[in-house]
Amino acid sequence: AIDRPMTITGILDRAHAFSPRLTSLTLAFGDFLILSLSFIACVLLRHSLGGQFTLMFYYSKLPLLLLIPAAYWGLRLYPGMLHPPHLELRRLSIGTSLLYMSYVAVSFLVKDSDEYSRAIIFGSWLLSLVTVPVFRSLVRRWGASHEWWGRPTIIFGADRDARNLFYSLESRRLAGLHPLC
Repeated sequence: AIDRPMTITGILDRAHAFSPRLTSLTLAFGDFLILSLSFIACVLLRHSLGGQFTLMFYYSKLPLLLLIPAAYWGLRLYPGMLHPPHLELRRLSIGTSLLYMSYVAVSFLVKDSDEYSRAIIFGSWLLSLVTVPVFRSLVRRWGASHEWWGRPTIIFGADRDARNLFYSLESRRLAGLHPLC
């Protein structure tokens, strides 16, 4: 691929195979899914341990979890590449924590807090801090096996350095950067 020159048309044709928007939406949907499952798991666990509440009260709160991927978007966690893992983990933790704290504050301000179980909120927050990064890793592994995953990338540089970077990126599809030439 890098050994032969490519025309602009060839580069553009190859670039159309990738969809950074679909990559971002896939990660956002995965984040919402695992956040919802973490929340539901904590609700069901607390209910099975004798929690005195109706399940529908908590299930009606699930749409509020859509705010967390929106916060992740604001923290530039989509399309989910180009961040070193420690920075992504930090931003995920900050976004998740801020939204859960906001959730608690709003429920207190609207005097709705008597209905909430601290164990559910605290448990789902902790579970989310663990499950979101793990699930993102699984989504990346799944996405890397598809042609549309990631961002097209053009490498400029000295011959040997450019070649090394090209082959390094090609061999690490999880990075989400796909060199075109």
